[in-house]
Amino acid sequence: MKKKIAVACAAMMLTAGFASVAPDNFVDTFSTKVEAAQNTDPRFAFDGISFGCTYEDVVAVLGQPVGSVDDDEFIFGNGLIIEFADNRTVEEIETLKQGMGTDAGVAVGMPEYTITDSYGTADNVHQEHGKTIYQYFGGNGRFVLRITVTGGFVEKIKAKCHD
Repeated sequence: MKKKIAVACAAMMLTAGFASVAPDNFVDTFSTKVEAAQNTDPRFAFDGISFGCTYEDVVAVLGQPVGSVDDDEFIFGNGLIIEFADNRTVEEIETLKQGMGTDAGVAVGMPEYTITDSYGTADNVHQEHGKTIYQYFGGNGRFVLRITVTGGFVEKIKAKCHD
């Protein structure tokens, strides 16, 4: 089901790209949308939501937000905090909710060893304020996943898409 949602998001993004009038930088804009729409990597998806999904796609899957942080960042009932880019597509996904995690199988509250069991060796591991941060990169460097560990357990998971 989650894979079907990701494919539907990708199809909608591709359709939207073809339906618009081509700007001067059409190749750059279009390839950026295609790369984001093609994110079917479960390491960077949460509950079937990934980069490239629109606000409408997210609401169709998760329901209306239960709160907001500001005009472009919303809190959903399942514990996801999702930030949208100016074009109203998912730019950042974060969770601190126990049991919520990535489609690749790492969730808040799990023991630290499950990170490398699911993801393999991290691209970067470092300490920040007494916490261990595991970073994984994807999408030719455009995607970053940060998993924060405190006391041997996953505390927070955040995925971000850089343009």
